[in-house]
Amino acid sequence: MIPILLALVMHTSQGGPVIPGDDDAPAWAPIVAYDEVRVDADTARVSGSGPYTLWLRWSFLERASSPQAWDAGVRSSVDLVEVDCARQATRTFSSLAYRADGSAIAAASFDEPAAQWHVARPQSVAAEITEQVCGLARRGR
Repeated sequence: MIPILLALVMHTSQGGPVIPGDDDAPAWAPIVAYDEVRVDADTARVSGSGPYTLWLRWSFLERASSPQAWDAGVRSSVDLVEVDCARQATRTFSSLAYRADGSAIAAASFDEPAAQWHVARPQSVAAEITEQVCGLARRGR
């Protein structure tokens, strides 16, 4: 499975996954919030001139947020993504899926070191995430 990434992931006392940093702790900030889904970004990793590689923490609050994942038992995930603000493109290198109790779901997780770039459809959650991450970068976090 994804041994390197699973070794990086641990659970907080509140049951949510968190990614430990080498020198600094994650700085989770909400960037998208709807009734169905919430996405937090680790803003401690948004620096430099881009593209930006950072962790996104997804909370699936209703089945409508991702029916296929929901039916597989996924209630949250932590994804390692890269965002290219100049092209408005993203790619996901890995996704670690979790049940409501915080246990990992290997079958719904993946690791793709050669992930392809994707440009999000306008007015999609992915487009909003890209816009929010790029806004964080412009503001210097």
